[in-house]
Amino acid sequence: MVTHDKYQFRIPAAGYAFTENGTWVRLGEDRASVGISDFLQQEMTDITYFVPPALGAAIEQFGELGTVESAKAVFEVIAPLSGTVLAVNDSLEEQPELVNEDPYGAGWVAVVTPQDYVADRELLLDGAEYAALVQRKASEGER
Repeated sequence: MVTHDKYQFRIPAAGYAFTENGTWVRLGEDRASVGISDFLQQEMTDITYFVPPALGAAIEQFGELGTVESAKAVFEVIAPLSGTVLAVNDSLEEQPELVNEDPYGAGWVAVVTPQDYVADRELLLDGAEYAALVQRKASEGER
């Protein structure tokens, strides 16, 4: 948990890796779940619309993995890893607010079959590194 002023940002300590852009990946046995961090969803405020990536689409690390829209902005979901889109969270099309309510659970965005997670992981942050980045961003007024 990172706390800044009256804001609290949940960041899992283990099992997740993060991009500096606020997306996360949780690696499973042969697939990886991807979503938007608690910090990013709070930055965006109320998410109102979700455009999923295409099933079967090949994605590159740091490429686009769908978009989410809020009253503040349209945000491209940045892929934390390269691979193929295996599944998308269809629930977000009807209930995009799930990203705000449960960003590490019901608000997941996609499931990807990793191409080379070992190489991709080198460019990601672990929970502690991401927490330090969030603390810095919050302190600098990026909130």
